[in-house]
This record gives sequence, structure tokens and C-alpha cells, in this order.
Amino acid sequence: MNAHAGLRADRLTATVDFIEQHLHETVSVGQLGQAAGLSPFHFSRMFLRSTGQTPHGYLTQRRMERARGLLAEGTLSLGDIATNCGYATQAHFTSVFRDHAGIPPGAYRTKVRTAPAAVEALATAG
Repeated sequence: MNAHAGLRADRLTATVDFIEQHLHETVSVGQLGQAAGLSPFHFSRMFLRSTGQTPHGYLTQRRMERARGLLAEGTLSLGDIATNCGYATQAHFTSVFRDHAGIPPGAYRTKVRTAPAAVEALATAG
């Protein structure tokens, strides 16, 4: 196997599955490495080679995708969405969401209700 190729497909699948099942929890690189059967350091390097993203970056991206979906549904409070996406506080969630989407989650929710096409452009940009 080429040492620069990244994670084997089965290890990448196990990692992605673990992330999906644990988006609402605090997830460490150690846990992700364990899911892939590798040391945290080796896992981080191989994950980056496989995906082009750090494990933390990928996890954050998936959390933001989940958050956008939950905000579009419009039934949960921002605090509940923060918890559902693995953030301990609504303030931290809001800060991360603003960094990724360019607007706070409450404004995103309003836009999705009034201008779905504008939100689609935000979602693909973030």
C-alpha cells in the first residue's frame, strides 16, 4: 500500500460512520483514531490525506450541514440545535455557525423561510 494514499476505504467508512452517529457529542481525535484502528497522530495525517480536511474540520463541516437542515425545519430552538450538533453552549454554536455561513443561525432561519434561493447560495458557499 502507498504510504501517501491515506486511509483504507473500510477505515474511512468506519470513521465517517462514527462521526455521523456522534455529531451531537464531544468527539476527540483519539476516538476517531480508535474507530479507524489507528493512533490519533497517524489517523489525523491519514484522514487529511484521504479527505483534504483535518478531522476537526470535517466534523465541523458535518455539524454545520446538520445545523442548516435543522434550522430549515424550524421546529427546534437554537439551544436545542446547538446541543443536537455537539456544542455545549448556544453562544459557541452561534459563533461557529456565523464563521461558516456568514450570518448567525437566527438570521439564517429567517432567510430560509423568506428566501430559500438565497439560503441555497449560502449553503453551497459555506
